[in-house]
Formats: sequence, C-alpha cells, structure tokens
Amino acid sequence: MENQLIKAANNLIRQGRFADAIEILERLEDEEPENPEIKFNIAIANMEMWNIKEAIKNFERINTLNEDFSEHLPYMARAFMATNDFIKGIYFGKLYLDKNFSEESSEIKNTISDLAICYFKVWEHEKAKNNLKKLIEMWESYPEIYELLWKCYFKINKNEKSLFHLNKAIYLGSEKAELWNMKAAIYAQNKNYKDAIFAISKAITKNTNNVWLYYNKAYYEFLDNDLTTALKTARYAEKLEPSFPHIYIVKALLFIKQKKVSQAEKEIESAIKLDKNIPQIYVIQAQINIEKNELEKAKKNIDTAKKLWEDELIILKLTWKYFEAKNKPKNATINYEKALDIAIERWLKAEAVDISMIIKKLIS
Repeated sequence: MENQLIKAANNLIRQGRFADAIEILERLEDEEPENPEIKFNIAIANMEMWNIKEAIKNFERINTLNEDFSEHLPYMARAFMATNDFIKGIYFGKLYLDKNFSEESSEIKNTISDLAICYFKVWEHEKAKNNLKKLIEMWESYPEIYELLWKCYFKINKNEKSLFHLNKAIYLGSEKAELWNMKAAIYAQNKNYKDAIFAISKAITKNTNNVWLYYNKAYYEFLDNDLTTALKTARYAEKLEPSFPHIYIVKALLFIKQKKVSQAEKEIESAIKLDKNIPQIYVIQAQINIEKNELEKAKKNIDTAKKLWEDELIILKLTWKYFEAKNKPKNATINYEKALDIAIERWLKAEAVDISMIIKKLIS
C-alpha cells in the first residue's frame, strides 16, 4: 500500500500537482517518519513549487536519518545553488560523486555540470574548467559545455583556448548573439580588430535591437581607425536608443581622434545628462582639459574618475600625462613607473613577455 501511495504521489508530481503530492506524502511520513524516500519526494515536490527552504529542510532530515542514502544529494546541491550558496552546492555535489564515483549515469553528468557552474560562480575557474573537460569525455557534442568552458579560459587569460572553445560552441549550433559578441571581444583584446568587427556584425544579425552591440561595433571600428564607419554605427545606435549614454562617449572619442574638441565636449555633455556615474566620461573630459591646458579642471575630473573606477592603470596613465602638462617631471615619473608595474604584471599574466610591447601599449 505504501509503495502504491508513493507511486501515486510521483505521478502527481509528474502531472504538476505538487501540493496534492505533498499532501499524500506527508500522510505517509506520519506513518513512517524515518523513511528517506518519502522525505526525498516531499523535497522534490517543494523544489518544483520553488519552496527551496522547505526542500532543503527535508534534504537535511535525510542526511540525519540515513548516511547511505545518496539519491537526494545532487538535488540538495541544486537547492543550495538556487539560493546562491555555491559553496554548499559544491560540498553536496562532491559528496554525491564520492559515493557514486564508479557509475556513469545522466545524474553523474548533471552533477559534474552543476559543480562546474558552482566553481565558476565562486571564481574557481581552474576547477570549473577541469569539471567541464570531464564532461567533454562524456558528452563531446553538448554545446552548453563549451559555452561555459570558453568563459573559464577567458577568465584565466588563455585567449587562444577560449576562442577555440567558443568556436566549438558556435559550430555545435549555439548561435547566440552573446557568443559572437564575446568572440569579438577576444579578437579585439588580441588587437585583431577586423575579425572583431566581423564577429560583432554577426552578433548584431542575431539581435538587431541590442544597442550595446552597436556600441561595441562602433568602438572596434574606432580602434581599427575606421572613423567614418564608426561614426555611422554610433549615429545609428543613437537613433535606436537616444538615452544610451555610452554612444555619446564613443562619439566623443571619435571627435577627439579627429581633433574636433568642441564636438567631443558636446557629446560628453550629452552623456553626463544621462548618467553622471560613468567613469569614462571624466577620463575623456580630463583628456580634453589637458589638450586645452585647463589643468585644474583636468585634476578635478581625474579625481572624480578615481572615485568611480577600479582600473588603476587608466587613472595612473592619465595622472602621468597631467603632471607632464603641469611640467612636474618627478610626479609624472612616479605615476609612469606605477603604471608600468601594473601593465607588466597584467601582460605577464596574459603570457606576454615582450617588455617593449608593454611600454608601447602603455604610452599609446
């Protein structure tokens, strides 16, 4: 009779009648309070209803009742993932694999996948990568694996491997705008701007109304020194979304490059009206101030950028140029040396060792 009722409850869960299933299971629980299978099914029904705390409570009761019962552990890990407690997600996911290490079931694969996500979320990118590589051995043609794997390589500054796995995800049918966007970002980081423009153009075909994609395209065209096309792209984006402040920032960069300072200032004024908390605004303003020898205004804008931006390298470069303009070579040298130290550290982490290239990049 008990087994029939559990089967009936499971059928109700499959039909989406979770509250009815819980009602049956709780009656059974009163009769058999130490039966882990009953508590497991109550927890699953609660998870389906998004009663995560109640689900976790039932999973924890199973742990105290029967140490040998492991069927609930991957679901328990997912319940903690749903609460953004990825550390506990890792703990229970690993515990399940430790108890079932000799099997190769879909649940094992799903748990390895969950572990990869948890490790990625807590910035353990190497461990995330290792779990994903295990999955490739089991599910080689599963595009979602490669969608996360390229991010892991990107986070640990392995751009070539990142690009390889990104291409694999696209090859396997994951034609998302996000993938082409990130492919463009990797190309741009490697200074391959023409391929970056091609990739971002593909992203736009997947999502024609995303103004960020047009902003990125305009910026890559700017980096490729195709200022006419960049301005056309930026103006199109402005028509698409006039309240998007970053478009005015990229237009300001274009006008600065063309030595049209007054037009650059107008674009920055438009950006400030929309959002005063974008640090790039104050970096560009400071550059304009230095060009115009308005050094006190430049200092004020540098200080504002410092408060808003975590990128110390950009601020140090700007401060160095400010002190050069102020004719204070000692202060300029101090900021230059600090900036050089940070640049060298970053490029070495990215596996570049050509110091002359670092200096060239720094002063560009």
